[in-house]
Amino acid sequence: MKKFFVVLLLCFNIAAVIAIVGRSNANIAPAEKITGRNVFIGASPKPFIPSSEKIREMLRKYGLSIKQTSHENGFTPQTIAATIYVESGGNPKAKGSKGEIGCMQVMPATAKFIEEKFGFRGDLENCSYNMRVGTKYLAYLHDTHKFEYAYQTLAAYNIGPGNVMEYPQKKLPEESMKYLQKIQGTIERMPKHW
Repeated sequence: MKKFFVVLLLCFNIAAVIAIVGRSNANIAPAEKITGRNVFIGASPKPFIPSSEKIREMLRKYGLSIKQTSHENGFTPQTIAATIYVESGGNPKAKGSKGEIGCMQVMPATAKFIEEKFGFRGDLENCSYNMRVGTKYLAYLHDTHKFEYAYQTLAAYNIGPGNVMEYPQKKLPEESMKYLQKIQGTIERMPKHW
């Protein structure tokens, strides 16, 4: 019985923390009101501590595009900025090990799908265009899969929607947990006003 409550508390806290960074229609109260802090239970032994200076530098370069793109797609600017930072550190030329490209590490096949579906055209190595495609894909994931919580959308962006659908009543895979922890850690280190 004790294990059940620990798992339940873990799931509730993760949902609460991620909901504050996600789409405005998330079905849960902000974590500060529930736990008093924005923390993940079961955090990795080596916590991810992003560089405040690198975050500020990224926001100076791309802040206006981040704000515009996030608002167009129903996300908070902090969520998109943190996703960009975690995915690439804001490097428009970043290349992932599986073929991901640019600031939001968009897969070329995903970009082609979004471009055809929404009529976008551009260069994935242009950070503003890349975040436009990546953020539209986040919105598509959220709307198409009817995820109840923002953390599910972010996890789907990281490991694919099918993989997230396998975990409706279970803890997400360790890879996703670490990814979500990095996003939360980045949001916590972000300047209040930018």
